[in-house]
Amino acid sequence: SANSRIHNDLTMQLAYTWSRSMDPASGNGGVGDLAGVSDPYNRNYDFGPSGLDRNQILVVNFIYDLPFFKNSSNLFTKSALGGWEISAIGTMESGLATSVFLGGTYGNNGIPGATNRPDVVGGLTYPGTVGEWFSTSTFVGPAPGTVFEPGTWGDASKGLLRGPGRDVWDMSLFKRFAFSESGQRNLEFRFEAFNTFNHTQFNGVDTTFTDGNFGQVTSTWD
Repeated sequence: SANSRIHNDLTMQLAYTWSRSMDPASGNGGVGDLAGVSDPYNRNYDFGPSGLDRNQILVVNFIYDLPFFKNSSNLFTKSALGGWEISAIGTMESGLATSVFLGGTYGNNGIPGATNRPDVVGGLTYPGTVGEWFSTSTFVGPAPGTVFEPGTWGDASKGLLRGPGRDVWDMSLFKRFAFSESGQRNLEFRFEAFNTFNHTQFNGVDTTFTDGNFGQVTSTWD
């Protein structure tokens, strides 16, 4: 983290976090206990990035006293056009770790409470579109079982996928008008905007292999 004040006009703070969280918990949320392991024959099948694992987070905030007309010799210009301030809070963070699930008839490989995953057959890429957040062709179903022999467990590792990140800026523009020579009576004008740049912030993505909208964005943040 860092704090700075530059020439009494700009006050800025920033905080950056780089982290990694790994656990053996089953489930997409990264919480739970070993009573619900995905593959009861392999305790390492559920070891990987936690469902709360977000690798990078950067938060920036600042208040900037705009210099325009601030020191004008014209009293009206200085009062009406000078003395404006702008402030902002920016949050930028990478996506959460998430797993891809097999679903369907062989979603639990015939074992109650188990959770199977598909096989990986190619490099994972992120087109980043609503219709295809990640490359769905990267995955195929594992060999199914028979009445005499259970199916195979897919080799897609837990937490292999990354959900959408966020890049949100909330900004304010404000000015205080003095109504007395003492400066104790003021009227403040404020203009505030949330998600100022109007970026759509993707949220949920369908990660169940057998779903018809597999790989598609299913929701957005408010």
